[in-house]
Amino acid sequence: MLRLLAWFICCTVVLLPTPIARGDETAIRKAIDAYTSAFNRGDLEAMASAWTETAVWIHADGSRTEGLSAIRAELQSGLAGKATLEIVASQIRQVTPTVAAEEGIARLTVDGKVQGEERYEALHVATESGWKLASLREFAAEAEPAVNPNLARLTWLLGDWVDESEDSRIVSRVEWTRNNAFLINNFSAEFSGQDALEGVQVIGWDPAQGVIRSWMFDSDGAFGEGVWSEENGTWVVRSRMILTEGQEAENTLVYTPRDENSYYWQAIGRKVSGRFLPNIKKILVVRPGFNATAGDASSSQNAPTTTPAEMESPNSSTEQAPNQAVAPSLPSGDK
Repeated sequence: MLRLLAWFICCTVVLLPTPIARGDETAIRKAIDAYTSAFNRGDLEAMASAWTETAVWIHADGSRTEGLSAIRAELQSGLAGKATLEIVASQIRQVTPTVAAEEGIARLTVDGKVQGEERYEALHVATESGWKLASLREFAAEAEPAVNPNLARLTWLLGDWVDESEDSRIVSRVEWTRNNAFLINNFSAEFSGQDALEGVQVIGWDPAQGVIRSWMFDSDGAFGEGVWSEENGTWVVRSRMILTEGQEAENTLVYTPRDENSYYWQAIGRKVSGRFLPNIKKILVVRPGFNATAGDASSSQNAPTTTPAEMESPNSSTEQAPNQAVAPSLPSGDK
């Protein structure tokens, strides 16, 4: 895809421990910068002059372009002058006094949109007219791990979220784990007059039961599990937790996406050791810096009507946290 990354796409064929002389590295990097600049302005001759007459260009698909004439034709048919090329990372090592190896990553941007990044290997040789590119090998970008289509329905949760009022602030960040196997939500909550709370929630697909399941653990020692279901765009999480001193808690959490910058959250059917607690009214959770429209639900406008006595429990801070994608799973658990 980034065939015009040509010489950018250089990576060291051999990396020796001997560092390149400062003067040589400076000269090579100037040559690299000159090539990049020529590519970005569409200067074909300037690009061609960066290669040796017998240079070899090995593309990511394994095909080869050999010799300067063929390389010039390849460059002419590409994206030079129509896209922006930049080096994301580059490392150069001396192989011999007249040969240097480079490895790095190149990025191609078209119309302001990044098309992708590719790893490359290149071999530079010293000539009478300066350092030139003798060989270039491109490597295909690694395919993004496939996302389980069931979990893909929850991608609206990805990113940073905040629910802030006069007496509380709850923030969370939802990200993919490696290989997009799970969604992981790290959250923290601060409440007036109470100790801060932190926790993590992991959301994944349970292939045995055919459901989305979540597991939550907080810094007070409470932990729980939840089962997710969706109907008409609203997500319901039926959850159970074991609180710090062993009490069982359960509730039903309701998430309703509003737009890409906000969603509503509420908790109903809340019980601790079989005793019902008041529902938590609908709360608007937003991305940092996003201003909710006047009249929208918010934590300050719809604070739970629970009294201190009613909220008394071994994990009262958790029960009060109305928070977001993760903290809301308090008790976020399942069954």
